Amino acid sequence: MKDCITCKKLLELDCFHKDKRRKDGHRSECKECASARCRKWCRENKEKYRECLRKWYRKNREKKHAAAREWYRANKERASATAREYRQANPEKRKAQQAVNDAIRAGKLYKGPCIFCGTKENVDGHHDNYSKLLDVIWMCRKHHREFHMHKRDLEREAREKNCVA
Repeated sequence: MKDCITCKKLLELDCFHKDKRRKDGHRSECKECASARCRKWCRENKEKYRECLRKWYRKNREKKHAAAREWYRANKERASATAREYRQANPEKRKAQQAVNDAIRAGKLYKGPCIFCGTKENVDGHHDNYSKLLDVIWMCRKHHREFHMHKRDLEREAREKNCVA
């Protein structure tokens, strides 16, 4: 048993992260308090947090991709079921994606350069409106991912403002 320095509760040792540097081999703050502190820091330091994630991802990219490939090999049925569920839950998105792919194959639509950096490699079509099947904006994967991350952040902030107001 050990006291948490943050919440002042007496807890079992398995409620604390291990730390070889400490006398008892565990940190002085419980896992729950440490997680709350970490979440707070991430909210208050979004740019620093994102940069840390980027550095970690660049450093561990190949290991992460290898682990994902291994998971897909071991869980083909589950991965297929998840993809099938997504297609069934998002028929409008799937229809738009399929229309773009069909038009590219038929030569009716050509992939353009990324609107942000101008590269022609790994370019995706982004739909602002899924009812306009072939109306796409071309973005490289990097900028497409960043676009959606920024969009999610704006939506989250809007939801938080509505909850607070």
